[in-house]
Amino acid sequence: MKLPPGFRRSLPGGIDATGAIAVATPPAVDATVRDEVPAWVGDVLQAWGIGRDPAAAGWPHVAGVVAEIQRRIIRDDSASPPDDCPDTLRHVLTVSHRGRPYDFAGAAAMLLRGCGYPTRVVGGLHVSGERRDVRSRRFVATAEDAHVWAEVLAASGRWIPLEPTPGYRLRPPTVPWTTRALDALRDATAWLRARAITIAAIGAGLALLAAAAAVGWRWCVDALATAWWRQATRRDDVCPARAAWHLIAWRAWLAGCPRRPAETVRDWHRRTLAAAAADDPMAFVNAFEQSAYGRPATPRDRLRHGQAAAAAAQHVTVARLRQRFTTEAHRWQPP
Repeated sequence: MKLPPGFRRSLPGGIDATGAIAVATPPAVDATVRDEVPAWVGDVLQAWGIGRDPAAAGWPHVAGVVAEIQRRIIRDDSASPPDDCPDTLRHVLTVSHRGRPYDFAGAAAMLLRGCGYPTRVVGGLHVSGERRDVRSRRFVATAEDAHVWAEVLAASGRWIPLEPTPGYRLRPPTVPWTTRALDALRDATAWLRARAITIAAIGAGLALLAAAAAVGWRWCVDALATAWWRQATRRDDVCPARAAWHLIAWRAWLAGCPRRPAETVRDWHRRTLAAAAADDPMAFVNAFEQSAYGRPATPRDRLRHGQAAAAAAQHVTVARLRQRFTTEAHRWQPP
């Protein structure tokens, strides 16, 4: 389709600046869509490996033909056949492998007809949205926007546009959000059905882990606190009596018998150590008070404090404290 030099046409706005709109100018008659296909078209289809099996008919087949044209033909807006060329499309598809947009549209129409699809070439305007009048909110089309593409006739009687020319794209259809939501729900359902056994196994495993955590969470916390205490006592800058004090405080909280608000540290330790049936409950209490309030500990004091802390940590367990204080209610306080 040729436009006169200096041609300008104003088109209604309503598309984004990056979108493209195609204004179709369909031919007056559609008799040419079923013209006899030249014999060389079948040779091209065979050489390109494009089958014409009726069982393969459908949109994937059509899209494959268009993709093969874009892969094999190079867009060259300055390409032109020789003056003595009798068939331009045959020259582009078999000799030069270079063509202009109308060559791509003609090649798509010819090869699709060779595959048995009713196809036609359509001319119109392809506006990129770069020339937009801000005041009137309209797009300005010039002779440079003239473009041709192909259309294939669907079984429903609707002409479906095809864009075989590289560098051009069709404006995607507007899909309602309800349709997109239903498609997403359908895809999610299919994904879940395909992995039903795996999901069920993972759910059962998580349920078992949750049940185990609900039953043995105290044991897990106590194990972590004990591991921390063992690592802390190996350091020279950590007082073993203070580390054991924190461990016993955590165990008392896990057992449900934390220190009362008005209870001193000495009385609380005497009570917890006595409840745990420690051999010498006051040895650890004295070691803790000396490390907290007394003179700096000597190596001999540190050895004695470590022995008292180890004995207290061994005897004051969560199980013994829970057995002793099961009937006593205490308000929770962080250790």
